[in-house]
Amino acid sequence: MAEDERVRFDYDFDKALAALVFLAGHPKVTNFDKKKAISLLFLADKAHLVRYGEPIFGEEYDALEYGSVPEKTLDILNAVSGEKVWVKVDKGQVARAAQALKVLRIAGHEHPVFKPQMPVEPYLMSLSELEFGILERVAQRYGNKTFKQLRDPIHPYAWEKAWQSKPAARQSAKMDYLDFFEGDEEADAAAREKMIEDFRFRRALSGS
Repeated sequence: MAEDERVRFDYDFDKALAALVFLAGHPKVTNFDKKKAISLLFLADKAHLVRYGEPIFGEEYDALEYGSVPEKTLDILNAVSGEKVWVKVDKGQVARAAQALKVLRIAGHEHPVFKPQMPVEPYLMSLSELEFGILERVAQRYGNKTFKQLRDPIHPYAWEKAWQSKPAARQSAKMDYLDFFEGDEEADAAAREKMIEDFRFRRALSGS
């Protein structure tokens, strides 16, 4: 695909919020601060994409030095916890996230930790059975890992390619969904083709 055809999806805030509430309350997930949150959401999105040809959340992912970052969700969490916001956020989405997530300040912990302050079950209605299964798998596999232990999973080929190609003056670079399939043992070639064809179809319908 040409550079100007970099695959994009529409951001699904409802699914992102459902995932945040689910993971924040999961017994296997420890110290669910913004770094743990964006790491687990990235891992879930990637796992779903390479199996089924579409992500769960449809984020724009940035390669930063510390990992693969879902930019919209990160800034919503920053706004909820009173930290610096880097891009413009939807005030309605921030309000809903603040209603759903409790912000806890823990002595000696760099960032606030999030816990659900609403029942989890209603949020899960936004997720399909397959999406929920991926999130459960991510929670079980990575939920008790420290951010340092998550370094390798959140620095895959897609991160490395974007990071190596960024201008020296910049601190981040856009990641390409096509690259998520590279180096992943569970990637399905048919899912990759489905993603490309679906994206081209959406572009043709929109006339862009």
